[in-house]
Amino acid sequence: MPVRIGLLHVPEMLADVVRSSFEPGDAEFDRMSGVESADASRAAARLDAVIAGVDEAWQRDVVDLATAHPGLVVLGLRRDGRQTWLYELVPQPRALGELDRGELRSVVLTAIQSFAT
Repeated sequence: MPVRIGLLHVPEMLADVVRSSFEPGDAEFDRMSGVESADASRAAARLDAVIAGVDEAWQRDVVDLATAHPGLVVLGLRRDGRQTWLYELVPQPRALGELDRGELRSVVLTAIQSFAT
């Protein structure tokens, strides 16, 4: 069964390179017009991966797409083909040591503050 890959904002010449990277029958490609509409959200739910043309790694719509669909593989591909990024939502526990009330308070407040920005 071929994987379903959406192409989002990928220039046609680069899209041809992407398509040629797969053997016939390995993948089916769909053009996506954007990520804001309900249709795009339904399309992303049907896909196995999205390859998005980006100007930089933290392009907001691509990060939002990866966040909204955690099971979807999202790859950012700079439009000139010189850099790629894989967007991952990976839980990563960090050891804090023994319980200390001051440290506990600090960690919680700092984490909340970082999520708010």
